[in-house]
Amino acid sequence: MLGSKILFIEPENVIDKAGHLIYWDGQNRGRGTMEMDAGQYDRSEETLWPDACAALYHRRVFEETGGFDESFFAFGDDADLGMRARLLGWKAWYVPEAVVHHRHSATAGAYSPLKVMLVERNRILLAIKNFALPLLIANPYWSIRRFGLACVCRFRKTRERPAIS
Repeated sequence: MLGSKILFIEPENVIDKAGHLIYWDGQNRGRGTMEMDAGQYDRSEETLWPDACAALYHRRVFEETGGFDESFFAFGDDADLGMRARLLGWKAWYVPEAVVHHRHSATAGAYSPLKVMLVERNRILLAIKNFALPLLIANPYWSIRRFGLACVCRFRKTRERPAIS
């Protein structure tokens, strides 16, 4: 599996993904997301899996895994495929020379209820399909912890914004 450096169309020179990371609760996110592209991810290296918006897969990855699980519909389907391929011994390699520009959240809108529902539903589906039982049992703890951290960060950002006069 080969993954590209994915930059946002807007804002320019900001990283969407340089490979994938995954949280303990099954939520995956792009490595380097929202960082300015200053060459910090310009080295080819192994990653967990590529983002499917711009990736190359060996045909046998699809044959051995059964391909993308259509029950995901959108969001997380590449994480599911990547995890299943990794469990079968496939490797993923990040290729920074392959640069694409991505219109983020064009499928359902950045903060649409549909996107939120699909992301959270698929996070749970991904965990159920691919996680070992001990990690699956701990999933609610890690989810609450991630939600709490997100709320704290959002609250801090709101408080730090200057007043508009």
